[in-house]
Amino acid sequence: MSQTLQILEDPDYQVEKSLLEAFAKEEAEGRMFPLSLAEARQRYPGSSLRVAAQAVIPKPDQDFRVVHDGTHGVQVNNEIVMKDRLESPGAREVSSIQKLGTVSDEKVLFGLVGDVKKAHRRYLHHPDHWGVLACRSRSDSSVVWLNRTGTFGIASAAYWFARLIGLVGRLTFRILLEAFVFMLIYADDLHLLSGGPERWINLWMALALLCMQGTPFSEKKWRGGLQLDWVGYWIDYGRFKLGISEKRCHWIIRGIEGMEGNGWLVDVRRFHELHGRLGFMSQVLVWIRPFLAPGYAWLAAVRKGAVLSLPNLIRCVLRFIADRLRLGARTYDSGRLEKDFGELFRTDAACDESSIVLGGWFLHKGPDPGKAPWFQIALDKESVPWLFKEGLGSSWASTSAEMLASLAALHILKRDFRSIWDGPGLFQACFCGGTDNKSADALSCKLLTTRVPLMFVVMEFVTFCDGLGFRCNLSWRPRDSNQKADRITKHNFSDFDESLRIPFSWSDMTMSVLSPLLRFANFQSEIDDIRISTLEDVGSTPRIRFEKSQWG
Repeated sequence: MSQTLQILEDPDYQVEKSLLEAFAKEEAEGRMFPLSLAEARQRYPGSSLRVAAQAVIPKPDQDFRVVHDGTHGVQVNNEIVMKDRLESPGAREVSSIQKLGTVSDEKVLFGLVGDVKKAHRRYLHHPDHWGVLACRSRSDSSVVWLNRTGTFGIASAAYWFARLIGLVGRLTFRILLEAFVFMLIYADDLHLLSGGPERWINLWMALALLCMQGTPFSEKKWRGGLQLDWVGYWIDYGRFKLGISEKRCHWIIRGIEGMEGNGWLVDVRRFHELHGRLGFMSQVLVWIRPFLAPGYAWLAAVRKGAVLSLPNLIRCVLRFIADRLRLGARTYDSGRLEKDFGELFRTDAACDESSIVLGGWFLHKGPDPGKAPWFQIALDKESVPWLFKEGLGSSWASTSAEMLASLAALHILKRDFRSIWDGPGLFQACFCGGTDNKSADALSCKLLTTRVPLMFVVMEFVTFCDGLGFRCNLSWRPRDSNQKADRITKHNFSDFDESLRIPFSWSDMTMSVLSPLLRFANFQSEIDDIRISTLEDVGSTPRIRFEKSQWG
């Protein structure tokens, strides 16, 4: 009796039992079949037979998922070549639908969220490939189980299911013709929505067509309404908002508070988990993105299994993110239409041994520089010592200076010309500024860099734009087409009217983020020291089991 109890409590025995139960169910549905090891080797000689390891992962609903390790040992995934790009819908597509809803007659949108059951098992592999999808319940078993269908853990599973569900979706839309209905599919997560007086019949028809084509849905996972969660996004179709759910934001806040409570001594893997989820949030909440840069730099320098103290800059950034989330910055008005004002300014910066000159002019009154307002700001080592290095002057920080020139133009727009976009109607102002620095152009799109102090300038730039509710893209111009702004930085004002010069100085720029962060200007040298110490530490880090926590 005692031996029986020991067997039942043995985790390996429980795993084998779970695997055999799962394999039996799959065989009954025609997705797997068993062979003796000798027969399998005869049918699939050499490398055409690859027996992979299996893992049993518990799911929140008391069920479990069997994962086929197609990478380690068998190296099936290593040989898979994806010839086409796989794109999935996300926040951008949801926002586009909401914008369409605000201007259409079908303003009230109702959404449904569902899940395709065992989506990765819904397509057949060629019989010649069944051998490389082999597995068994334990390493010494004489019975080999072969997969006929797609397998969770094989790199091509998402690709082939996307093609399959794409065919089903396109046929559904072909039958519905011009009905006001939308369908977003991310892996196996379906989001179906419709609006207007016909929304109920549209939704029912779409569901009926999907089911008629054999789409197997998980009945217990259906949910819907005007507010719902879908693949981690929180969507409000009543107020046209998009963001992250309150539960997930509380998880982030609790995680940051826990790290602070432990004196900022963290397991690198736990921080990596938090940082990765902040990266997901930044797809919707753009203001988070530049603040991820210190974390990326630190994670690239440290050992993944270590327990270390977080640098002061990362501590400050995490506190800032937590404070903003506590104040409710977890959503944005995604249904607001954008109004493009075109190019509103052109700027440039000149850097030398002892000074930095920022200059630019505004185009909202037309392209004639003789009628355009303009500005110039001269900086020295005393005003911005963090932009100067011994022996290099300020030339090493040219991109930071270019970004500061654009930031100065934004401050002037806010102070003197805000009436340009403060008109009637609910819309988000969108405009661009010209610069002859290609890096500044790329940064206004990427919104992230690990270089100091450019990192701090980008943080200030994004926070300033987010606070005023507009979007500013910096557009690269060839140097020859930006000569007027360039001449301003060289104290040549012949193109402009002196009476239209805007009085503006460095002290007029309110830096809510940049100024507090300048005390961490040595962050780059700190990361360099960590990287050197990591290389010198040749000892292996003990492998401690790490389990990811559930988000939200």
